[in-house]
Amino acid sequence: MNLTIKNLLIVVLLTLGSATAITAADKSYCKKLAEMLCGKRSKEKEDPTQDIAYHQVKQKPTTQCFTYDKIHVAIAEDINQRPHMEDRHLIYTINPETDDKEQEVICAVFDGHGGSKTVDYVQQNFSQQFAKYKGIEPYTAFQATLQKIDHDLKAPQLQISGTTAVIAHIKNDQATIANVGDSRAILIRDNKVIAETSDHSLKNSKEIEKIEKAGGRIYKAVNGGMYVGSIFNAIAMSRSLGDWDVKKHATGCGVVATPDIYTWPLQKNDLLVLASDGIWDDIPNESVAKLIALTRQKNKQVNVTDLIKRAAETLNDVAQKAGAEDNITTMIIHFDGSAKDDQPLLNIHIDN
Repeated sequence: MNLTIKNLLIVVLLTLGSATAITAADKSYCKKLAEMLCGKRSKEKEDPTQDIAYHQVKQKPTTQCFTYDKIHVAIAEDINQRPHMEDRHLIYTINPETDDKEQEVICAVFDGHGGSKTVDYVQQNFSQQFAKYKGIEPYTAFQATLQKIDHDLKAPQLQISGTTAVIAHIKNDQATIANVGDSRAILIRDNKVIAETSDHSLKNSKEIEKIEKAGGRIYKAVNGGMYVGSIFNAIAMSRSLGDWDVKKHATGCGVVATPDIYTWPLQKNDLLVLASDGIWDDIPNESVAKLIALTRQKNKQVNVTDLIKRAAETLNDVAQKAGAEDNITTMIIHFDGSAKDDQPLLNIHIDN
């Protein structure tokens, strides 16, 4: 066979196709592999800012911290072993219309896949769309916003990629959490996990049942992974924003953008942890709570902001050491109704 990019790409895809479902990211990777094996340097490679090695050098782990009226927020991000960073986050405030009302804070983590176009669109457009429902209780606002955004993602240039979303709306000592996909949020109180979101993954039997009832097809890969869709258009979760190359086909029926929404009353010193599956695949919920408590024991003199910053970085490091290869984003939110920033976060007691 003449070793052309086209011929080699067909061979690679057929080989993978005999074993597992192929996502858009797989196809993109195979094309680049074929170009490399044929000795052809793609146009993308001619631009040094698009070189994989360039991105790995430039995208060093980063941590940011923010302080608002009643909360402190820390976000630790790491590209990890992936060539591109497809996780995104969002933090902003909604100022009250009158002095007697409380400021609202929105915190979100998005985990993109199949490229970054969809996750960038969601990050850039969520706040504007959510603002259309100002004054409406957050349950309805989340439902309407995410459905509208998912509808907009039908645009042809966006169809091959998708993203998860885990979003917290905090106001009046209450957190409303919306979740689509397999990113997760947990609520920690007194070093214990007292609430969590449910992952929309194909490890969840209820989600599998919904897919099959709608007529969708689920494939099992040789490595044990589960995919929904067709052999050439598949994703590894039951709900997402975007992914219309999967949703528009009969085999992808049942994949939706409908969020699960939770209401969690908050108390002083509560912690919310929002993170992509780069954390949750390798660290159980209770271990996350314990690692944060251990971080506090080792840093007794630091203020709240520094503590949650170090805790977020610690969680990312532990996930990597446990074998995580995916992008990792960890956001820790500390709720504080009245305490000053230099006061301890928690009274720590750990039973070994």
